[in-house]
Amino acid sequence: MTGIFVPELATTPDQTGGFVDPGWPEALPVMVGSVGLDDCRRPEYDWPGRKRGDTPWGLFQYTLDGEGLLEHRGEHHRCLPGTAMLLTIPGEHRYRLPAGGRWRFFYIALSGPEVVRLWPRIEAQAGPLLDLAPGAQALSTAAGLCRDVLSATPPNRYAIAHRAFGLICELLEACQVAAAVAPAPGLEAARTWAEANLHRTLGVDDLARRAGLSRWHFTRCFTAAYGRPPAAWLTEARIQLAAGLLSRGRSASEAARRAGFADASYFSKVFRRYTGMRPRDWRG
Repeated sequence: MTGIFVPELATTPDQTGGFVDPGWPEALPVMVGSVGLDDCRRPEYDWPGRKRGDTPWGLFQYTLDGEGLLEHRGEHHRCLPGTAMLLTIPGEHRYRLPAGGRWRFFYIALSGPEVVRLWPRIEAQAGPLLDLAPGAQALSTAAGLCRDVLSATPPNRYAIAHRAFGLICELLEACQVAAAVAPAPGLEAARTWAEANLHRTLGVDDLARRAGLSRWHFTRCFTAAYGRPPAAWLTEARIQLAAGLLSRGRSASEAARRAGFADASYFSKVFRRYTGMRPRDWRG
């Protein structure tokens, strides 16, 4: 699977930032302990959940590229792009980097009484991994939170705490939606087919026919299952593909053509709207 492009993190450098102030006079219901954006290739990256102290906290860690390995209550999982790892710490788990692998992710560590109360509920409902497609509200909130904490000097702790509680509410909602909506037959096949044919002129009607559904029913099912209308998902998938091509040194015109944009100027306009940068600047 290709990497995930998250617009909120497009210009954020890989870094880890502490966000702990022991001199604070009060404990808020939700507090951000630390955040980071990491392109991990360190073979020693290995975190057993029972060896991280006794104070409970919650971890949100979203895979952007590569993969991690997670052992959770006796089951083994691959943390692939597009999934958020949701863990209560301390806990019966261990996550690590595969031998010789790469794992690019961003993370948020949360603490406070509402985290202690609600995070185990999120983990129980979603399992340790929750699919969050690009554009999903919880993903946008988490990525924006990570970006703003890393960029603010110093960050506004009360505003950050307010947004962190909003993230918890959005994750609870995402768990409810995921549990209530079963993808219609053919939905995933249509999405996989679209990912392999982004260079072609595709529209929602093409995907709906591939799934064997009416356009209206397909749009409703797709949005419920993946958190984004199919037209918006298609555009984001094309931009993600183009960004990867540009990063590998391809020209803007080639990236536009291979991502299904017939008009180079329109491609540049859409690319800038999603990333905040022109294609030539992204390419460097």
